[in-house]
Amino acid sequence: MESYSPFFQTLYDERSPTGHLGRGTHATILRAIVFEAPNLGRLATGADADFAIIWDEDHDTRVFQTIEAIYRAGFLASLLMIGGRKGTINAIVSEDIPVPHVPEDVSPSMLRELEGLLHDVAQEMEDDPWSCSLHRLASPNRGIIDDEDDKVRLYLANLKMLWRLGVRPHIDDHLRYKTRPRTPGADVLNRRTAEIIRSLPYTPDYLDAAEFGRLWQAAEEITLKEFEKGMILTEGASPQSLPPTEAPTIAAEHSQSPRRPSRPTFGGRSSRSLSSHGGSGAGLEGPRSGKLDT
Repeated sequence: MESYSPFFQTLYDERSPTGHLGRGTHATILRAIVFEAPNLGRLATGADADFAIIWDEDHDTRVFQTIEAIYRAGFLASLLMIGGRKGTINAIVSEDIPVPHVPEDVSPSMLRELEGLLHDVAQEMEDDPWSCSLHRLASPNRGIIDDEDDKVRLYLANLKMLWRLGVRPHIDDHLRYKTRPRTPGADVLNRRTAEIIRSLPYTPDYLDAAEFGRLWQAAEEITLKEFEKGMILTEGASPQSLPPTEAPTIAAEHSQSPRRPSRPTFGGRSSRSLSSHGGSGAGLEGPRSGKLDT
């Protein structure tokens, strides 16, 4: 497979049009090591970020000048897919940007910030400045492929699903973000939930936001039950301080699941037990704008 850039590992590469979508649509899947979360917060440990390049019939590799600039600017982790068509950089934003009380959505303020960053990078290309467009995966008229919206949506969704596009931060980064200081009562409960997760054997080192969310939700259910039985003493907390969950308990979930290896990085790190970790962590840094904290 072709190596398009020294910054990225090529995982899959289509060199010519595949099928009958748009004007010769085909894709390349790449991996980068990033130190930023999708919400632009800082990661303590480098994480894999897998993303797709959407080509048209031209297979114009000049787009990599812009992609490398995005990487150096520190917001590649916020993007799932990037394509260049008719002089425009079209990007699909990550769905892993956390927004309080609005799951599976992207904050308008964060979207505007990312649009500004993308515009700055595209315009700073000395030899060949681009215009730019940033959309969510579910948005109509994405511009990244010239075809009927339903077909484009299905193609991009399948690409994301097949290659598990996005960032998979280390579990310690997830836990630091979840246990960042809030209120005394909530802090005690969150630390207990983190302790439950750390005690589990065979938990992957690296998880995407959805995987960690399911794990946290299940551990949180155990924490709430302990609290209701008086096993956890807090100040200013009540059973209503934790959101209800329909997740199964940790024991039930893991009794039905085989051991899963962690996702490999360039260095090929393997899975390990998290029970060796001590402490609860200080908390993953929030976004640069600070607008996503609760």
